[in-house]
Amino acid sequence: MIEKKLTQIEEGLKKMKAPVLGYFNAGIDIIKLEKVVKDHLNIEKVDDEIVSLYKWHDGTSVNDETSIKYFYFFSSFYLNSIEDVNFLYEHNLFQFIENKMFPLCSSGDGDHLAYEFGTKKIYCIQPWNPDFDTYVSIYDSLDSMLDTILHCYKKGLYYISENGLEMDFDGVWEVSQKRNPKSAFWKC
Repeated sequence: MIEKKLTQIEEGLKKMKAPVLGYFNAGIDIIKLEKVVKDHLNIEKVDDEIVSLYKWHDGTSVNDETSIKYFYFFSSFYLNSIEDVNFLYEHNLFQFIENKMFPLCSSGDGDHLAYEFGTKKIYCIQPWNPDFDTYVSIYDSLDSMLDTILHCYKKGLYYISENGLEMDFDGVWEVSQKRNPKSAFWKC
């Protein structure tokens, strides 16, 4: 099911002529993914959803010369490569290890989206925001995150400008809230 949604996301990005398509890395060798997760989180088997995501693309090749919005594939986030994930673990940022979280996405401005093994929820981390709890659920699951992205594509809520991926904030918020009723972020 996730694989079909990932294919549809790629088709949506192609239709929009999204710049991120030129920055996606090829899919990863799953042994490398499993090693990073086992080494840092002591989890033997990586959830199938994460495996499917990283078989699709091993994140995004981010560089300092290009506007961050060129790397986004949805709502101000790009997919972390396994090297990015390993860096975040090695520097023990945001207690990902202690919370058994896999840092899926980053904004480039300090925000992160992390997958929690066990609950399979996606959490938003905004360490710079003093009014924000450290971890707040933002998507009920990886599947609901992908479903939300697809609905936003279909409604034209994400679009490409000369600056990269942009969004209709109110529209994205409304779709996200409806598709993720158990997540606290959309109740703020």
